[in-house]
Amino acid sequence: MIICALLLAGGVSSRLNNPLPKQYSKINNKPLICYSIDKFLKHPKIDNIHIIINKNHTKFYNDINKIYLSKNIKLPKPIIGGPSRQDSVINGLNFLYKKPYEPNYVIIHDVARPFLYNQIINKLISEVEENLGVVPFLPINDSLKIFDSDKKKYKYIDRNLLIKIQTPQIFCFKSIYKSHLNIENLKLFYDDSSVAEKNNMPIKFIDGNENNYKITTNSDMEKANMLINKNDNNFRVGQGFDVHKFTTGNFLKLGGVTIPFTKSLLGNSDADVVLHSLTDALLGAVGKGDIGEHFPDNTKKWKDSDSALFLENTMRILEANNTIIINIDITIICEKPKIYSYKNDIKKQISILTKIDENNINIKATTTEKLGFLGREEGIACQTIVLVKNINV
Repeated sequence: MIICALLLAGGVSSRLNNPLPKQYSKINNKPLICYSIDKFLKHPKIDNIHIIINKNHTKFYNDINKIYLSKNIKLPKPIIGGPSRQDSVINGLNFLYKKPYEPNYVIIHDVARPFLYNQIINKLISEVEENLGVVPFLPINDSLKIFDSDKKKYKYIDRNLLIKIQTPQIFCFKSIYKSHLNIENLKLFYDDSSVAEKNNMPIKFIDGNENNYKITTNSDMEKANMLINKNDNNFRVGQGFDVHKFTTGNFLKLGGVTIPFTKSLLGNSDADVVLHSLTDALLGAVGKGDIGEHFPDNTKKWKDSDSALFLENTMRILEANNTIIINIDITIICEKPKIYSYKNDIKKQISILTKIDENNINIKATTTEKLGFLGREEGIACQTIVLVKNINV
């Protein structure tokens, strides 16, 4: 059984006051379109996805593709949509019909609905083998009225006679394709179940989800950000610690900043305790081991390496796990050199490497009051705590 997903992303966002089309605008630092792409890419029963875009949005789509290429994922070449939603759908169905892997079933979804859940997708797939089409819906809970133009007033409508239709919707491919081909003017239809029913395709309706709403206006975007931020389980904390002893030299590196000094730090790399500690904290926050596992100090590969490479590699790991940094708190522990005059430079360099605002980075320095190996000025230690957030729905 082959199941393809057609993701509709061809709208022009006329009701959204935004310089970007809504599908490419960000919700919680993640483009809206990516929520749907990620959901279907990761679903084990979806064989492939195809994305239908507006002919004027190729640049935006290419920017999205670059995000996935950085994760070693290549998105398919986009399908160019038509002047209406259903024209775009028929373009997508035509594309699938001409492919050697013509699917048994097709799921059609509007990317303007980013909050789809696996439970809905699973239910659609489980029901479709006994039905030609399966569609999620919601009942109407508000009171409704319609304007009577003859009497110039509103009259009551029984809300029990109405339902709200959602996507994703799943259909037998041959049946929904034939239904679209049979319609002379697709512009008169606004969803695929209506096209199906016009051609006497029986549809099974299943319970939808209130969170799976369609983003249309700025207030919808604000609601989406609040919906994601409400889930505190998306936050994780990581802690990192590193220490290096002094050796002969005339400078050392802390946080990517070169500091003149009477000694250097000993290590396989440049021994930047700040970047090592930060790298360790970030790896811990996403549950990806520690710096020694990724960049072992007993190999020639990382000999004399700039520690910024470790952090850059770790940032790619965070990106692959859809994780962003909320804030960084760093404590440098040493008697000498004095760190105060270098704090802002370190903060600026870490901001560049992590691509987060300097206001979300804090640098502290302290001593051990002459106690221990640090107090004897034998080396420098650093402790880092980070807060990160997973931006998956």
